[in-house]
Amino acid sequence: MPACSTTAGRSRYTLWVCDRDESGEPVDPQFIEAAYALESSLFSYRRREIGCESVTADLIQSSVNAASRAAHSKPVENPPAYLYSVFTRKADKYLASKGFEIPVGDDFIEDLGIRDADRPIAAEELDERILMREVKAHMDEWTRQVCNMRINGYSIEEIARSLGEPTNRVAVRYSRGVSKAANRVIKGDKRKLKADD
Repeated sequence: MPACSTTAGRSRYTLWVCDRDESGEPVDPQFIEAAYALESSLFSYRRREIGCESVTADLIQSSVNAASRAAHSKPVENPPAYLYSVFTRKADKYLASKGFEIPVGDDFIEDLGIRDADRPIAAEELDERILMREVKAHMDEWTRQVCNMRINGYSIEEIARSLGEPTNRVAVRYSRGVSKAANRVIKGDKRKLKADD
């Protein structure tokens, strides 16, 4: 049985990942280790939207199980990156099944640390976050997965290795996917402007 994890900054909830999946099959230990290594990032992802650490823990376990099953048929070179991509897909799918919309309310603005002196900088940061969410909402699933990994600090080379694809192909496909999503957002804004006229 794997040991429990208690991260210093996370005293409220202790992550425990089972070493057997729902069918009783052994789970690949590299994904259990990856879950503990990524604990803080996994619990931070969509924390406000999911709203419940036990739901996040269930999604982590489900992701570990899925990643382990996938690794039986095709070796995974970067277990943490692969697990993170599986988890973000599952978390987004969970939120989509609940019909969740990301709110941008007062608490979100306060989280940015807006003060009178810093208002222009905070407003720019807020605009960037809103724009990024709009663009991500128009991405296909593959591009969104790679985007989430890039946001979390993985290089294109690392992502390509975890996906088992050539670096150049991943870079080109990702660039095209982001461009298409951005163009969809721009076209949507133009339609709104025409409708307002």
